[in-house]
Amino acid sequence: MSDPAVITEREPDPRQPWPRYASPGLEVINGADDVMLESLLMGATGWFAGFPNAFAAESARLYDLAVVWKPAEARTVYEPLGAGR
Repeated sequence: MSDPAVITEREPDPRQPWPRYASPGLEVINGADDVMLESLLMGATGWFAGFPNAFAAESARLYDLAVVWKPAEARTVYEPLGAGR
């Protein structure tokens, strides 16, 4: 059996997965909409949950802003969706 290359994290506190899973070559994928932005800013490399199905354009914009480290701009998209509370 090979070691995992990706871990899906649903932890409500986005700071938690990084110390537990930090490993070269290991990616963390966020699986919780309400901490999506925080998780991406902490280093998650992907995201899947309900928002992308219901808010496809907004979700794509959030992801794009987070991965280029524009949290203030991302919040203007994120907060109206009721996320990050």
